[in-house]
Amino acid sequence: MGAGEKREDDGNEVEEEEEEKKEKPEKVVMMKKKKKSKKQVMIMKKKERRSRATARLTKKSKKLKKKREEDEKRRKEEEMEEKHMKK
Repeated sequence: MGAGEKREDDGNEVEEEEEEKKEKPEKVVMMKKKKKSKKQVMIMKKKERRSRATARLTKKSKKLKKKREEDEKRRKEEEMEEKHMKK
């Protein structure tokens, strides 16, 4: 009977754990976003504007640089052709 008693004890423990789980249903907690102050919002907007502006400038500067390089290549080719024509 000693083994039978242990089984009952084990069964009771398992049942108690299951009851505790039923009593405390798992809650899905949604993290609330903290409301940002006006000052923080203004700072964020300012940073976004600056980053967009710098992106725009870098894009333009890359285009201009590429254009300059192409123009220089054309000039060099034209000069080389003129030199060959003179000879």
